[in-house]
Amino acid sequence: MHSLFRASPTTTAMNWPSVIARGFVISAILTLLYCRRIVWTSFASVEGGPIAKLISLVAYCWQDLVVLALLVGWALIFEAKRSHWLWSIITVLICLFVMTATVFNVYAMHIVGSPLDASWLGEVNLRDAGTAWPMITAYISPGMKQLSVISFVVMPFVGLAIAKFAVTRLTGALLLLVLGSMIAFGLQFVIGAAAFPVEKRLAFKNPVFGELRDLVWPPRTLALLNGEASAAVATGELSYAMQPVRPSTFNCCAGQNIVLITIDSVPQKTLEKALSPATRSNFPNLSELFDHGIAFRNFYANFPMSAQAMGTMVTSIHPSFSPVLTTMEEVYDKDIAILPSVLSSHGYKSAHFMGGQLKYAGAADLLKNRGLDTIEDSDSLKCGDDDAAAMAIYAHLGDDCTAAAVSRWIDDRGKEKFFLWVWFTNPHSPYFVRARARIGGTLGSFEQHMAALAETDAAIGVLRNKLKSKGLLDQTVFVIVGDHGEAFGEHGQLNHGTSVFEEQVHVPLLFSGGNVVASHREMDAIGSMVDLAPSILDVAGISAPAGWQGRSMFAKDRANEAFFASRRSGRMVGLRVGDIKYVLSSLEEGVVAYDLSKDPGEQAPLRLDADTEKDISGKISAYVAYRKAMKWPPRKSASGP
Repeated sequence: MHSLFRASPTTTAMNWPSVIARGFVISAILTLLYCRRIVWTSFASVEGGPIAKLISLVAYCWQDLVVLALLVGWALIFEAKRSHWLWSIITVLICLFVMTATVFNVYAMHIVGSPLDASWLGEVNLRDAGTAWPMITAYISPGMKQLSVISFVVMPFVGLAIAKFAVTRLTGALLLLVLGSMIAFGLQFVIGAAAFPVEKRLAFKNPVFGELRDLVWPPRTLALLNGEASAAVATGELSYAMQPVRPSTFNCCAGQNIVLITIDSVPQKTLEKALSPATRSNFPNLSELFDHGIAFRNFYANFPMSAQAMGTMVTSIHPSFSPVLTTMEEVYDKDIAILPSVLSSHGYKSAHFMGGQLKYAGAADLLKNRGLDTIEDSDSLKCGDDDAAAMAIYAHLGDDCTAAAVSRWIDDRGKEKFFLWVWFTNPHSPYFVRARARIGGTLGSFEQHMAALAETDAAIGVLRNKLKSKGLLDQTVFVIVGDHGEAFGEHGQLNHGTSVFEEQVHVPLLFSGGNVVASHREMDAIGSMVDLAPSILDVAGISAPAGWQGRSMFAKDRANEAFFASRRSGRMVGLRVGDIKYVLSSLEEGVVAYDLSKDPGEQAPLRLDADTEKDISGKISAYVAYRKAMKWPPRKSASGP
């Protein structure tokens, strides 16, 4: 250890490769310690004397200590090579990787409450960076910017200074003062661990160690989650099997117009809150549709992210398990029918309007030449200067702008029946609220989320009024669905895309208007986004094509279950059967279960017997294996199937 920190002799030429390598090793160690926000609160809260606190500190930070030991070990092992620039460059690159992963882990924990892991790399796509960047920057506080500067500018300087100069009493005292101040500054990034087993493991995870562990010593659940251990599969028809042609059985509204409204980032419980007696006056249009429609109370997003949801909505195919592909990117060039193409073949004029960017994750490639006569997004919608400026902040336009464009499209329609798909984005973080200023530099609040939804409700009102003025309202079916949910710290996480807890995957589904129903009805059938397209065709009296995985929510013989998954915060795949929700995760040794009828907040995991756990883990693994094995032929022509 002495050789690592010793000063280079002043009587000889400075050995710069060695100094640089040592300096970055020291910098990486300091950065890791500096960014470990949870250490201080855990250490200070332990009862007992210094020994008990030290034991607790080691227990909480052992992953960090492993990474530190690897860094120091690398430096000691190759100390004899310190005169080689190649060794120095390799060491610097390793240290920069550790520093970058550590700092970005702080960002990830603040933005979504979830640590980094390798799955995030699969989401990195330079083509989509412009769309994602505004959401990220909206949550970067001044303190986080200072953290980056200190980690990547100050820390290397301090590390190099320590490596170059002898530590006398005076300089040592000054360095300790500087480092102590830095560590104290880092305490503002403390995030308390929630009192749940999964969240504790997330809070203390070192991202570098986590990936090394999964590579060298993967958890036993990983094989199941990869679909590699699916022998224990129950016999009988699989609910996720590719279906034959399914004739319509509900057929309430043949020949009527269909308006599919996707509301971004709205979980079921948010809609229930909005429609409660205390707040429903702020949501008159959703309330009216809800009071005269069929609501499915147990509907799920198969994956809590928009890209996967969009692909699943129109293809009726479960999301891809590939870390680098969405469903859209996987099938855009394949011979597969999608919802607009089926409706188009039955005489519907179809259009899609979205305030966001359809180039994100290959959506435009999937939708073009597949039955949509009009496709509009933020690149083509004509709005005012204020909306153009808003794109830089929100990465999407206001829903009032989208509604205005849709109204113009309705004005241009003749008497032909139409399928209109409108994707409203105001409730997506950072929450777009035109009526008041955005909360700058802070995480979005639930109140702002609700305010954004209220403006979406107003946009829905614009569409309903336009249809009424054209005499089309009574012959139009509205389908309201959330693409995924949104977390507000219920399980120590924020936003979406990081888990399969209810707040992120349980979403509303409502059919209203036209000849659907005259009064409110609520249905207990369990389903997921893969069932949306077959349900819409069922309402329209059209058979669902062969090859889809979903079943109509109105089918009487459908399985009462739903699958869902997430690739962040550890790999998770879940299954809801009746009131019981099962989750298989790379963070846990076995299946975690919740009784949603008694524990809707998922705070009291159930104990499962060995046979039940084996059966459920086998079903989940078989589901993953089936989806990964699915293949489709190439598209026959540019016009699509």
